Parts: sequence; C-alpha cells; structure tokens
Amino acid sequence: MWKRRRQAVGGRPSLPHHVVVSAPVRSLPAGRRSTPRHLPLLLPLFVVLPLHVGRAQDGTTTAGHDAGTISGAVTAQETGAPLAEARVTIVGTALGATAGVDGRYTIALVPPGTYRLRAQLIGHAPAELAGVVVAAGNTATADFRLPLLAISLSEVVVVGYGTQARKDVTGSVTSVSGGDVTAVPKANAVDALKGRVPGVDILTTGNKPGDGISIRVRGERSLTASNDPLYVLDGIPLSGGIGDLNPNDIESIEVLKDASATAIYGSRGASGVVLITTRQGKAGVTSVSYDTYFGVQQASRRMQMMNGPQFAQFKREASRTVGKYQCPSGVAACDAGDAALLWPVEIASLKAGQWTDWQDLVLQEGQQVNNEVRITGGDDKSRFALSGSKFDQRGIVKGQDFTRWSARLNFDHRLSPRLRVGTSTNAVRSDQRLGRGDGVYSEALGNDPLGMPFDSAGNLIFKPTPDGQRVNPLSDIQNQKDNRARTRVFGTLFADYNLTEWLTWRVNFGADLTFFRRGQFWGAQTQAMQGSGANASLQQNRTVAYTLDNILTIRRSLGSAQRVEATLLYSIQRQQFEDQVTSVTGLPYEQQQFYDLGSAGRILSVGSNLTDWKLQSYMARVNYALKDRYLLTLTSRLDGSSRLAPGHKYQLFPSVAVAWRLADEDFIRRTNLFSDLKLRISYGQTGNTAIDPYQTEGSLTRTMYSFADQPAVGYRPGSLVNPDLTWERTGQVDVGLEFGLLSGRLSGSVDVYRSSTDHLLMARQLAGANGYSSILQNVGATRNYGAEVAPELAWTGVDHPAQLGDEPQSHRQLVRRLQGRRGKPLVYRLPHPGLLRLQVRRHLAASGFHRGEALRAEARGHSDRRPERRQQDRRQRPGDSRHRVPRLDGKPDQPLRLEGPRPVDHGGRPLGLHGERPVPQGQQRAGRPLQQPRRELLDADQPFEHRSPSERRSGIPAVQQRVGLRRWVVRPRP
Repeated sequence: MWKRRRQAVGGRPSLPHHVVVSAPVRSLPAGRRSTPRHLPLLLPLFVVLPLHVGRAQDGTTTAGHDAGTISGAVTAQETGAPLAEARVTIVGTALGATAGVDGRYTIALVPPGTYRLRAQLIGHAPAELAGVVVAAGNTATADFRLPLLAISLSEVVVVGYGTQARKDVTGSVTSVSGGDVTAVPKANAVDALKGRVPGVDILTTGNKPGDGISIRVRGERSLTASNDPLYVLDGIPLSGGIGDLNPNDIESIEVLKDASATAIYGSRGASGVVLITTRQGKAGVTSVSYDTYFGVQQASRRMQMMNGPQFAQFKREASRTVGKYQCPSGVAACDAGDAALLWPVEIASLKAGQWTDWQDLVLQEGQQVNNEVRITGGDDKSRFALSGSKFDQRGIVKGQDFTRWSARLNFDHRLSPRLRVGTSTNAVRSDQRLGRGDGVYSEALGNDPLGMPFDSAGNLIFKPTPDGQRVNPLSDIQNQKDNRARTRVFGTLFADYNLTEWLTWRVNFGADLTFFRRGQFWGAQTQAMQGSGANASLQQNRTVAYTLDNILTIRRSLGSAQRVEATLLYSIQRQQFEDQVTSVTGLPYEQQQFYDLGSAGRILSVGSNLTDWKLQSYMARVNYALKDRYLLTLTSRLDGSSRLAPGHKYQLFPSVAVAWRLADEDFIRRTNLFSDLKLRISYGQTGNTAIDPYQTEGSLTRTMYSFADQPAVGYRPGSLVNPDLTWERTGQVDVGLEFGLLSGRLSGSVDVYRSSTDHLLMARQLAGANGYSSILQNVGATRNYGAEVAPELAWTGVDHPAQLGDEPQSHRQLVRRLQGRRGKPLVYRLPHPGLLRLQVRRHLAASGFHRGEALRAEARGHSDRRPERRQQDRRQRPGDSRHRVPRLDGKPDQPLRLEGPRPVDHGGRPLGLHGERPVPQGQQRAGRPLQQPRRELLDADQPFEHRSPSERRSGIPAVQQRVGLRRWVVRPRP
C-alpha cells in the first residue's frame, strides 16, 4: 500500500550549494523576550525550578557595543519555501536561534571573530557554513537552503510524551500514515493496520456491523488480564478503544512494540502501545472540503445446502439404512414409505415442487455510506480543524445495521511567544442494531428446506415444520431486538510554556465520558421464547475517566558533538464505572419492547455495580546522542495502582536502549551501498495489574436459607482474601537493524525479540468442600519470541513507498509454568477443615498458547481408613484426585511437604500425623535438605479461632471450629 512521504530526488542528499554571506549591515539585536509576572503552579512532582529568563547562552557576557549579530533565512532547497522552526547554531558555542514563520533567524550578542554555522531541521539534511566573519557592532548574513532527507529519515515519529526524528529512535516503532489509514474505506481505524505492521495481529471480534477489532502486539502475555494494547490519542490514554474514532480524522498511527518504547507507559504498556495523532489545522486560507464514498458488501462464500428433493432423499436413505423405510424392492421412493417418514408439510412441498433456501432468505447485500465535511484554517497564532461525519452500514444479515455520527474540533492558539494552549475534542454517537445476532444465520442453516416461511396470505409461519426445535428465522429477525447505543465525548486540553529556550513545561488534561445503553427484547414468537410470554432487559452504564499529566522537557546541546533530551513526568489517572441491569418477563404488549419495564408481570433480576480505580505515576527519560550516531535512551517509570493491596501497590519499570548509526561511519560510507543503516538493542520491563478493583479484599455472596417453611436471605464469603497479589511483569529484549539501500529506494527493518512474563495471575481450583472453588494467585509464566521483517520499496519519481506485501514474521508463544517459582511452595490457607483436592489445569484453549506440559498437583490429606472408602478409592479413574496420608519420613516419593512449627503433644513431645514418626531434623530428601515441617495440629477437643489477619482487623466475628489440620503448604512433586 502506498505511503505519502517526501524524498530527495537523485538518491542521497548533498550539502546545500547556495550559501550567501553578504557585507555587514548595522542592525539592532533581536530575539529578546519579556518575562511573565506569574507562572502557573501545577507541578506537584517537581521542586521549585530555577527559571533563567533572558539569554540562554554560555560563556562570558559581552557588551552590546563590542558584539555583532548574525542573521539570515533558512529555506527549502527544492521549493525555496521558508522553513520555520529550523535551528541555527554556532559550532563550538551555545549561541543559536530558531527560525520564525518566515524562515528568518537572528543570533545576537556574538563576539567578533570567524565562525562555523550549522542549520538543522527534522526532515532535512543539516547544513554547515564556515568562514562567517562577525565584526563589532555589525550584522553578518548567512542564508541556508536545506535539502529533504530521503524517505524514512525525514519522518517525525511520535513517541511517548513527545516526538523524535526517525533517525534518533532507539526502540521498535512502526508508523502508518493517515493516507494509508483512509486508502481503503473502513468503519474502524484499526483495520487499516492489517498487513502493514509486523508483529501486530488484527482480528475482528465479530462479523456484524459495528463489531470491534482485537489487536495483539507480539502475541499474548497474560492468561486472565486484557492483552489489548494501550491506545493514546493526542498524548492522552483512552479508557476505551478507538472504534469510535473517524478514520479520516487520523494524521498518523505509531505502534510501540518493544519494552524500551513502551516502558514509558509502565503498567499500561505491557501489551504494546498504539499512538494516534489526529489532523490539525494549518495556517493559511480557510478551506472547506466534502468527502463521500459508497460501497457494497456480500457474503464471500455460502454454505452448500441441499434443496427439497435432495433433503427428502437424504431422509429416505437414512431410514432405509436402519430398515424403517418400507418400499418394494428396487423402488427408490414410494408414497407409503413417504407417508410414514415425512411430515405432511414436506409431502405437500414435494408434490408442489416447492422448497425454501433459508440461507438466501436471511442474507442480503450489505452497504456502506460515509459523508464528511471538514473545515480547516488558521494564521500565525491560531489553527483550527473542524469536521463532522455520518457513517451508515447495513449488514449482510437482515435486521442488522450500524450508524455513527461524529464531530471533532482541533484548535490551538499561541497566547504569547512562550505560551501555547489548545484542545482536541471528539463527540461520537453510535447506534448498533443486531437482532438475534449470529443465531439468525445458524437457524437458517438448520431449517428444513421443505418448510415454507409464509402462508398463502403472506404472513410469517412461526413453525415451518412440526420440529419443535426449529423456528422461522424471519420471525427472529422481526421479533427479537438487541439495540446498543453509545454516546462518547473524549478529548484533550493542553498548555505548552517555554520556561527557557531549553526547558518546556506542558500540562495535559484528558477526559473520557461514555454513556452506554443496551436494550434487549424477546417476543413470544422467537426461538428463545417458543411461543410463551415476552421478555425484556435494559442495561445502562456510565464510564468517567480522566488523566492529568505534568511534563517537563529539557533539550540541551553539550558542545558541538553531544545532545541531551530529558523528559520528566508526573501523572494521575482515575476511572469510575457504574452499571445497572434490569430483566423482566410477562410484558402486556410486545410493541413496548424494553421501553416500559415497569408494566411487566414479574421482575426477573435487578443488579448494579460500581468500580473505581486510580493510578499514580512518576517517569523520567533521558535521550543522549553523541555525534548524531551513538544513541542512548534510559527510561524509568514508577506506577502505583489502587487495585493492589498495601505493600504491593507500587512497581518500578526500567528500560535501556542503545543504537548505532552505522550509515554515518566512514567505513560504511566508503561502500556507497547503504543510504541508511542503524543497529539498535533494547531491554525493558513493563507490567500489568491484571485484576479488577477490590479483588484483593474478598467479597460477599448473597445466598438463600430456609427457616422452617420460610425463605431468608443471608450472605457468605464469596472469594478468598489474598493480599499478596502483585503485578504481572514482562521483560523483553529486542535486537533490530534498520537499513536503506539503492539511495533509499529499498528500505526496511529486521527485528528479533524475546519477552518473558512472570507472576501471572490465575484462579487456582480448590475443593468445594472448603467453601471456595478457587483462589486467585500469581502462579505462572509465559514466553514470547519471534522475528519480524518489514521491507519497503520506492520508485524514482514516486513520493510514497510501497510495502512488499504482508510483512514476513514468525511468532511463537508458550507457557513456561503454571505453578510457583521454582524452589518456592504454593501456600494455601484453608478456611475450612477437611480433605483438600487441588487440581491445576491449563485454561489455554482460547488463549492461543502452544502446547506445554499440563501441571497437576495433588494435596493428600486426611484419609478415611474405612473399607468402603478404600473400595471407593479403587474405583477412581485416571485423572481423578487421589487422597492418602502424607508420609513425612523423607522418602523420595513424598508427594508434598507440610511446613511450619512442629506439632507436639500435651507433654511437649513431637507428633507426626496419625501417629507417624516426626521428621528428624536435617534429614535429606532426594539429595536436598528437607525443610522443617510446619503444621498446626490441634487436639480433637480443642477449638480454634479461624480468622485471617484482615478479618481480625475488620472486626468480623470469629468462627469456632474443631479441626485437625488447618494450614497446608503444597509443593508439587519434583
């Protein structure tokens, strides 16, 4: 697919040939700026910073009458257009200036002498000019004409909390331009990434209009948490996906894949990061544009189904096979046999020569229509972009459609030379009507082709045949509703303030409000209701999320060969979700659907839910460049999550990346083969909370009791309290090579990576006799590794390269373990006495993981010595849990260890379990020291108070129980 990029014609760019030095002209010093009286106070992270307002220059102060000035213009070599924001510096000093909108610059207070000047601008080749003479009190003029860089080097890549030139990027980042996003009409902007980004797999979550998109960046890492990447829109993380975003509003998409690039987002970047930049206004004449397209959709392939006579013959042969179809010998079909086998409606259809293609009856030609109006404009101080669009999609299954209205405003204004403010706001309303969903098509495939959908008057026949399990799919289309409406407003407010020429402060505030309503209705004549009364359900939820970022950016040149850029961040994020669901049955009339639930005869259920979580973050990143060829990036982020228990809330995520621009080395230049060649290596850690709010605190479950003949409501513990839950952590190493051949006509990258995730959270099964079915623990580890190749080819005279088909990639996922760390036991604190059955099974069928040895741990505790129990044990089948008395004599076949204080009798003598001898101190087992067993064995008549430490602190009443064994520490067989 084509990408719109600019390149230098004729291969490798050369230094500018047109540099003019004119005679000295007297001029006044320029570039002075006034100091504001007050600065905003929104930096809770940073200590008071010294603000150096005035000259940002090193060296000795020079009096105005003893200094000179250098001024000039910076323009594009190809077009002669002025290049704003170009940086002109005096080599070997800290003196410099930035070109304005007209491309002109002025360097004031330059001591007399002869200097070398350098001009730089992202996307253009740097230029140098030697022999610029400055006389006291005079102005020397030096003009620069900068050529464009070739293809990839000219790109400005959006990275976390800032931008970088492509040549300075040390991580694995892939960019997709806005032209590629809109090249093929799509309802979802993420669909444009298919086949364009190596290591990224994109799957649709369904085939219905408006269904979402699932993205996996370098595979899946977690078993229970979401593996979706983090979406960042104009610098602000989104609480939801980008399915509500109009693809035509996107300027570019960057995908951060390796841990060095994603570690800047800490716990939110564990599964990759997708950065979206929207279109901004441009200075110039206000323009109005209108865009529209229309398209059709059809089923690419239909199931081959039998017609009426074929289906009748199929039934005859099936009946004849078991000897139930009675016809004279040699006769394939007879009336007597059909009368006994076929239903009257089937016989009538055969005689009339009629049958129904149910598949054709429920399918239709789908359509897509999009209309959009866009207004852009601005001047030197203000820029704006306003757009509005409507997208309609009709599905290929009848009764399904999707409509989206969207409006977007991007605006920024420069209040002063130092302060710039702006907003990027989007409002979306979407309506999705799905009916029965995929069940309609399944119903059509299962229906008898000899059944008729309509009677002679043209009315629907609910039961086309006497088959009680089959209904007319058209009746489901007409009488079953599933309408989903979403209203979403999200956007960003920002302020940029230049504290000095090398220090910038930015404040971002992003809000995301989503209101969702889902109404469901099942009429009497539907497959679900089978002719009984009508049901309805209404679900409404609200999501309110916001993010506040304070960012300090420092850019300094340390002499002529070194550059440093540092980014400091303090961020807070909060999300609150409320949900209410009501289900009823017995509606008096079906026309009301789900709009009047109060009139129903019976309320089936009422439920509500609230979740509220917060995230606090500190981040520091340093980018260092030596001679523009040796690059280093150091990142560290500290995240604190309210979802985890005290002591585990905060986690540090560091990363390091180095890159070597081989193309700038003399031994590579002499080969005249590579126009670009860069080697990069990175390692970093990211994390994932992977749990819902309040999961570390346990829960209560409502239950019903019977007191005599009266029901009563009670509550019981719903889940085990586990305050030891911690972060899932992923460490990833990436080695990449970026190359450009044939003067940039062939370019691309090759990456090899490996990521390992540990402390995976998973619900481990417990025996129901304990009162709990599972406990959530950090028990597993996974590993992902693979290789990616992304080649691009560009022809001379074409301003955008083409990708060479789908990017070759190889990716593999595997489960390393589903137990505790090697050498560490799995601790279970049983709330109830009795026999423990522990089975650890893999829940990987839907996760796409490759095979790995299933783990099975058996905890063998109290065993019943009665003969009937032993007989039951002998009847166990393979795979069932076995139970026996654990031996503590140190034999190699010991299945588990019980650790803790050694039990003693009333006389203080050590006891074993059921009279077995205790373990001698220091006894060896399988060549390793045996840990001292720990059990709490109480006398059969001695009650104990069973409460966890958190329950004691909360004042939950104690439960007196008489038990033998309370705490087990389970270790699987080595």
